[in-house]
Amino acid sequence: MKALFATDGSISALEAERLLDKIADRDRVRITVLSVVPTGVPQVQDIPLILDPLPARRKDALALVDAGVERFLAAGFKTEGRVLEGSPAEQIIGLVEQDWHELTVVGAGSKSWLGHLLLGSVSTHVLHSAPNSVLLVHESIPETDTARVLYGTDGSRGATIALNDYMDFADPTRCDTVAMAVERYPLEDLVPTLPIPPMVDPETEKEILRTSEDRAARLSESAVSRLKDRHFTATARPVLGHPITSLLEEADRGPYDLVVVGSRGVGPVSRALLGSVSDKIARHARATLIGRHIQK
Repeated sequence: MKALFATDGSISALEAERLLDKIADRDRVRITVLSVVPTGVPQVQDIPLILDPLPARRKDALALVDAGVERFLAAGFKTEGRVLEGSPAEQIIGLVEQDWHELTVVGAGSKSWLGHLLLGSVSTHVLHSAPNSVLLVHESIPETDTARVLYGTDGSRGATIALNDYMDFADPTRCDTVAMAVERYPLEDLVPTLPIPPMVDPETEKEILRTSEDRAARLSESAVSRLKDRHFTATARPVLGHPITSLLEEADRGPYDLVVVGSRGVGPVSRALLGSVSDKIARHARATLIGRHIQK
């Protein structure tokens, strides 16, 4: 797998580098370290970066990339470096499309309340516009040797893509994975739209509940089977509840280094809209791998 790691030397970028070092499979992942020298009309957050003369900015970016490449090489990864100039978000997307990287890795800024509400403009642009899967990192958990990973599935194509990319990216000897399938409580979406709550006799309600529970169990156990086929340690966790609430509560309770989910769409629509579940997870979880491939 080819992974593009875009760094500006920020704290969140360093956290992303730590997570890569902790989880990525050294035998299968080739990392391109990219730093973009902002030029042209700056975004607000880029203003401090363009106060220095352009030659100085170029020198700093080159030093940043060289240091990152050196660290990844020392850790056993195949690595190369690139320095580009222009709009950071546009240059990142352009390089992904030009060389086709299966995964883009970016830092997401602080996990403060403001960071929950508004990601940085670069990470937001990459998250919503990249044609490949995106690993968005707020912070890592460096104390543990084994990474805990939460995979959320609803049986969709996006969830399948997310699982495939996770298995291609992660080292199975370094990860302990929980496959969580969340089924909404039956009829909960109908109640707000009806003047009178639907009348369901107890036996019918039990049968509906049993059907939902069985589906959650099948989805989570199917994911576990696929993970074990790829030599991952994995356990199933079927749940009835709200997908966003259930996944975030589990992510915090873990604690998990990484949450893996699919985006709503895998076509052009996903460039503009991730979907409520993946978008909320990306803003609140420590790190999120959002599986998505748009036809090139």
